[in-house]
Amino acid sequence: MPYKFCFYIHHHGSGHLMRALAIARHLPEGEVIFAGSALRRAGRVIPAGIRCIDLPLDTPAPGESVIEPIQSQVRFAHYTPYGLNGLKARSHALTALFHQHPEILLFVDVSVEIALLARLCGVPYVYVRQHGLRNDMPHQFAYEAAELIIAPYSEEMSHADQEGLFGRKTLFSGGFSRYTGRHAEHRPAAKRIAVFAGEGGTCFDAGFLIRLSKQLPEAEIHVVGNLQMGRNGEEMPNCMFHEYLPDPAGLLLTCRAVIANAGHNAVMEIADLGLPFICVPAERPFREQEIKAEHLERLKLAMIVQPADLHTVSWSDCIQDAIALRRQAGIPAITDPNAFNVIASRLMNLHEQLFSAPSCESADEDFRTHPHA
Repeated sequence: MPYKFCFYIHHHGSGHLMRALAIARHLPEGEVIFAGSALRRAGRVIPAGIRCIDLPLDTPAPGESVIEPIQSQVRFAHYTPYGLNGLKARSHALTALFHQHPEILLFVDVSVEIALLARLCGVPYVYVRQHGLRNDMPHQFAYEAAELIIAPYSEEMSHADQEGLFGRKTLFSGGFSRYTGRHAEHRPAAKRIAVFAGEGGTCFDAGFLIRLSKQLPEAEIHVVGNLQMGRNGEEMPNCMFHEYLPDPAGLLLTCRAVIANAGHNAVMEIADLGLPFICVPAERPFREQEIKAEHLERLKLAMIVQPADLHTVSWSDCIQDAIALRRQAGIPAITDPNAFNVIASRLMNLHEQLFSAPSCESADEDFRTHPHA
């Protein structure tokens, strides 16, 4: 079957997969492949109409040694170890896919190395741009070789100087999440708050939860995500732990405020649900979450608490400030219900432009007939 679109999905956290799912639902059924590591664990949310290719991890297997480059520091890519069987098998699986489907458009979310591998195989790709200081050489190469760059946020949440020379081919789609277009009513319980942690790691720890619990003894603190430290202890009797909720909106909409990191999907979900937001930007490469938090603060969309202040701030004051901020008039909408359709339409149009062009043979004939045209 001639698949037209392949989504390469990075395995860190769940945000890349959620983004791919949201876009793929607006593409023709049966034309989409997902390729990534650990996709099997997400089988419950991937529709049957999407073919999945589970790629080997590109990290060392148990007992496998890594040979580091010795002649020079590699500057054109982020990750270039020698000798990893998983990395070789991963590249082989992708190049075989490219060979089997010569008219496929690759959607890379995200990996400089996968993008450049595709381009060297003669496969066009669309690259997802993320927040952060990404003016390094590998990102510049990935942006330069892309047919299209998609920024899954509004232009209000960008800095012109960070878009560099590639703003002309960047589509600012507006933000989106699984709750975009969903008009659920926020009916907060009097003393209920949420701590919302994604799967990509967090700066929240037991000390933070203990302090939060002690400062807010009358509150119900609902902890959503993989934060199980101290759950059997007596230090935080008012904390309720929800390790995994397939749809946390029902719980979040009953909370007065949400404390979360600045992961992209979490930010967009909280915005779509219209919740008072206390944002704690976690440390990430390229200052991704810090930059996103700066935008949220500038647009008055969230109260910002730095990780260094987790154990010193007054959480009662932060919650009141977040609620007051949310009640202000003129809050910009950073998500767009039409974002899915805009992106899907651009992908389908781009595929048609790329693969419906005249063949090389026809172009050669035109040149021979009209050499000076």
